[in-house]
Amino acid sequence: MMTIAVLHSIPQLISSIGTRYFYSSLACFIKFIPNIMDAKILLFPLTKKPQVLGVETISQIDKFYCESAYLLDPTFDKIDDSKDYQCFTINIEATINKKNQNYYNQFYRYINWKKETIFSIKIDEYNIICIAINSTDSYEDLSNYLLIIKEMIIKHESIIKKEYQSNNQCKNIYTKKTTHLESLTNREKQIVDLMLQGHSQSKIAEFCFISEGTVKNHKKNIYKKLNIHSQSEFFIKLNQFPSNIL
Repeated sequence: MMTIAVLHSIPQLISSIGTRYFYSSLACFIKFIPNIMDAKILLFPLTKKPQVLGVETISQIDKFYCESAYLLDPTFDKIDDSKDYQCFTINIEATINKKNQNYYNQFYRYINWKKETIFSIKIDEYNIICIAINSTDSYEDLSNYLLIIKEMIIKHESIIKKEYQSNNQCKNIYTKKTTHLESLTNREKQIVDLMLQGHSQSKIAEFCFISEGTVKNHKKNIYKKLNIHSQSEFFIKLNQFPSNIL
């Protein structure tokens, strides 16, 4: 059964999904769960060093862990990128080999964690998020909470991924469009700018100290380079760009 503190923290956690505050809110939520003494959230990228999530300032011990100590951590050996979801206790995994046992005896005793449960979620083919929980309960006792946490992480990462893809798509479209503008000469860009300001052909000729016939030729070249077929199409396409693009 959830405590009042846990129930009160759920709305804040839900509202943080998809924002930069999600993992700090999640860390707070986890620490409200009964019998949990401490918790850490870490991202394990496939080809990079781990990162601590949900903290403003990384402690020296966490820096040490992410820099090199993680290589000796039983967690690092145990997490499996072929599995979507894992849950295990470190004090059991640490007995598998001497390297893990030595690490467990020194590092975990140093940080005063006595019974650590690891909960890992595969985000995609390159990233796994691990939640390390120092608790007096077994992971079976935490199962209901872990299911909630799992669903929220998956939802959060899904939103972040969609936003990232959307931003990249917009960037690619914008890049393709600006590539056409880059084909214009400086004079053509000047004329485009004056046209967008609403100046007539005669005024543009006056501003640029050229004949109206020359302005007309420049407009013809501009339309051809930008694949534009009418003045209305010109304004529709060119008004999509910020004023400082030319």
